[in-house]
Amino acid sequence: MVTKKDLVIVILCTLCLTSTLFMMMPTRSSSSNGVYDPWMDLNDDGVIDSTDLGMLGSAWGTTGTPINKTALLLELQAKVEALETRVPKKGYVSLPPAAFVPESNTIQAYDIREASMKGGPSAWFHAPLQLPQGAIITNITAYLYDGMTTGKITVYLVEWNQTKLHWNSMVTLDSGFVEAPGQMVLFNDTIVHSGIDNKNCIYIVSVWFSNYDNALLLYDVFIEYEYLA
Repeated sequence: MVTKKDLVIVILCTLCLTSTLFMMMPTRSSSSNGVYDPWMDLNDDGVIDSTDLGMLGSAWGTTGTPINKTALLLELQAKVEALETRVPKKGYVSLPPAAFVPESNTIQAYDIREASMKGGPSAWFHAPLQLPQGAIITNITAYLYDGMTTGKITVYLVEWNQTKLHWNSMVTLDSGFVEAPGQMVLFNDTIVHSGIDNKNCIYIVSVWFSNYDNALLLYDVFIEYEYLA
């Protein structure tokens, strides 16, 4: 026979058990008054919960060298910025006809205009080239007109080593004698001694015309290079 005393005891036990279960069950809907701190989210799941507490509990009492997380972030940021500054930037130089000076003792006739130049026979023109120290020349392009099968235009990029008193040919572009295609674009990306050393060397772009004729015209020499800012 169940007495009132037994019934009260059963009810009290039931209430205690229910309260205990609710306290043990984690609820994601519950929130604190604090602000989410990613440094306390040990497993980086976006929630600070019992998992993070468990990880912290397992490490409770251990010792070691502390990490200044702010200093670590600043160090990483500095390294990223340093890497970004080491990325080569591209530069360009255009040498129009007005940039060239005729070598008068080799020219019987020449004509330098805003958009084109010609000279001959066996005429030389020279233009100084000034690029940033340490730059790397990646390619050179010559825009010209060659309408003669018996004539040609040759473009040279040369380096004069003032220390060794020696000329170095860096690259040559040549329209050739065989064909006369008219408008031509000559390109070369195989540059010898491509690194710029302004301390010991000077650089010159030279153009040679085999004949003085309207069928041999130079429009522009275009040079592309890379450098570190």
